[in-house]
Amino acid sequence: LLVLGATRGNGTVGENITQNVLMINTLPKILTEPVNVEVRGEVYMSNEVFERINKERQSQNLQPLANPRNAAGGSLRQLDPNITKQRSLDHFSYTLVEPEKHNIHTQSDAMLYMKKLGFNINPHYRHCQNIEEVIEYIEEYKDKRKSLEYATDGIVIKVNEFDLYDLIGYTVKTPKWAIAYKFPAEIVTTKLN
Repeated sequence: LLVLGATRGNGTVGENITQNVLMINTLPKILTEPVNVEVRGEVYMSNEVFERINKERQSQNLQPLANPRNAAGGSLRQLDPNITKQRSLDHFSYTLVEPEKHNIHTQSDAMLYMKKLGFNINPHYRHCQNIEEVIEYIEEYKDKRKSLEYATDGIVIKVNEFDLYDLIGYTVKTPKWAIAYKFPAEIVTTKLN
């Protein structure tokens, strides 16, 4: 049974948002196997839901939501879980905490295991065999990302073998075995009158 949902907060202390997390229809409340797991991921608002909510807000003369990412974060912090439910949030699970407890030794196996347990995993993730395949994936998604059902500004690239993580190490704030590749910023023209 789902027992706790929390934000990452400052990396050490987050907010308990269990009641709101329970409102995410695609997040399993009961796993397919009786195991104790901690899974981390991202809650998002689809572009379609974002546009629908903003149309509704504009028809009510309310300020439109700024962007889907902020809208998802704000929806999770609502004091009324029913508001969260109305926002039709989704999620992707990306990290299985303490995978060795489940005899999982790679990121790709962790993704498959989380899916088997009932978690949503991003259908666009790919297990690449070398840096050339990673570069091809990045090139493929530079344009393809605009047709995804959610907003994204980049791709997270992780070393697959968990045994290498300690060897590769960490910086003060982040692991060296994972990196966020950011797509070039969108450039638009603004006319000032």
